[in-house]
Amino acid sequence: MTQYFVNIKLDTRETEAFERALSHYLDASRCDTTIDWHPHMSVVHLSIKLIRRKLKVGRKRPGGPSFDDGQQLTIERALKDYLHECNQAIANGIAEPFIIDRVAIERISTRMSNEFWRAVADQNASLVAQRQPPKR
Repeated sequence: MTQYFVNIKLDTRETEAFERALSHYLDASRCDTTIDWHPHMSVVHLSIKLIRRKLKVGRKRPGGPSFDDGQQLTIERALKDYLHECNQAIANGIAEPFIIDRVAIERISTRMSNEFWRAVADQNASLVAQRQPPKR
């Protein structure tokens, strides 16, 4: 099975918004588990811990943190959930920090999606090149 990795460079505001999105998603999943515990939620908790660790370590790397396609799903869900929370807060008249976070989350989400599909295309191109018969 092929595994894809996404590197994404985040500025300070994006990192803060990303952290808030992870915290919000983790808190929301904890609320769900008080009603009915699901094994999926323990996987989410472990995944978020690993993502946070990679985020912290990735700040020191020039290319930013690196996430695999398994973590990508958790990240996408966390960003989407927090984006919904931002939109609700803004609609209710609460601007800070939700307006800034909404812009940052949209940028992160778009860049991560673009990087993921670029990684898939690069891998596919590599596989096609390997399958080409040698030229004589």
